[in-house]
Amino acid sequence: MSHDHSPALRHHPVQGICFMLLASFLFALADALGKQLMGQYPFMQVIWLRSVLGVLFIGAAILLTNPGQFTSRVPRWHLARSVVGIMLTTGIFMGLKYIPLAEVTALVFATPLLVALHATVIMKERIGRGPLVAIVLGFVGVLLVVRPSPDHFHYAHLFVLGFACASAFMSITARRLSGTESIFTLNF
Repeated sequence: MSHDHSPALRHHPVQGICFMLLASFLFALADALGKQLMGQYPFMQVIWLRSVLGVLFIGAAILLTNPGQFTSRVPRWHLARSVVGIMLTTGIFMGLKYIPLAEVTALVFATPLLVALHATVIMKERIGRGPLVAIVLGFVGVLLVVRPSPDHFHYAHLFVLGFACASAFMSITARRLSGTESIFTLNF
């Protein structure tokens, strides 16, 4: 599958910033709605609804753009990503059900830190001194919000940390597979 990496597609920082702001807003909205739903409906029903809606929306986008994106050159990677996706979804909803939203958000903010650390192991990238300091400071920020202590601990904290690890895996594998797979295929 050919991907167009022309400069016209890569150099739109304002558009990129707008998309990032929109994505951040939508993720915050999804977390708030998830927190609300977890208080009103059974756990598995909320996960099922989220999964079915996700498949329907991404499937519709694939059908509208290019139905050939339902196929993959590396199906084993997609199977692994699907299993990790189940862990990811379970982790975030366990956190939303049992711990405050601010703590869930703080633990989710550990994801980019884990991506950077995983990139050194999986992608064999080197981390410079500046990014390493940022990773350490970011982790300290996560700890300040979460306040890990025996009297404050809930097992759901581990589930959200699992979400962050699973999300980091999804990001790293998406980067690795983006050369052969479309963004829709990766998300489907």
